[in-house]
Amino acid sequence: MATIEQTLGTPSTPAGDNRPLAAPTATEMCKAIEQSFALSGREEIRCVHVYGYCYRCNWWLRDHGALWGSPARIVKSMFLRATLDADGLHIEDLSDGARPARPQLPLAV
Repeated sequence: MATIEQTLGTPSTPAGDNRPLAAPTATEMCKAIEQSFALSGREEIRCVHVYGYCYRCNWWLRDHGALWGSPARIVKSMFLRATLDADGLHIEDLSDGARPARPQLPLAV
């Protein structure tokens, strides 16, 4: 499994340079997210950028004995929020409704 530095590269700035580092592209973040998960056997993970800091990851299982249709099927799916800071890659699972609740508006009578 690759480290985040191996995936995105280690940022280097000259001493005293306080300019902000360039943010990774969505493609680079997808690759880093994919490499952060351990896979078993015939599993593959595919991650796509949805919007903002949100990503959809699907775990595919190869089925070489399939007679019809696709030779692979999705066995797991997650909706994630991923951010990168000085401490590394942070991934939060939003699949189970972990998003902050929207405030409830009073109903008009």
